[in-house]
Amino acid sequence: MKIIMKPLLVLTAFALYSCASNPQKESEQQKYTDYNVKDASEIFAKKKLKSPSTAQFAPIEKDNIIKINDSTFKIQSYVDSENGFGAMIRRKYKCELIFNFNNTVTCTNLLIDRK
Repeated sequence: MKIIMKPLLVLTAFALYSCASNPQKESEQQKYTDYNVKDASEIFAKKKLKSPSTAQFAPIEKDNIIKINDSTFKIQSYVDSENGFGAMIRRKYKCELIFNFNNTVTCTNLLIDRK
């Protein structure tokens, strides 16, 4: 019985070591979807609105999402929200999103039309 247990323990330890080292490789190869891009862009766009709680974003089918590489995307879309006078207006927005290895997202060149 002891003879069988030693190889089993060695194999288990090796399997645990292999599994523990794989998550880092998986995170480096993480694939981002259009939904990840849309969600991140909405967070950044809301920060620039006068009344973010009234924001109603375009459905994903109306978004123009361009993949630059595995972690960089450009998005063009629109948002309906209240302006400073309480009127609902539609504003186009676009930005470039970079998904970083430390699980953060950077938004560059965020432009929201002024109406």
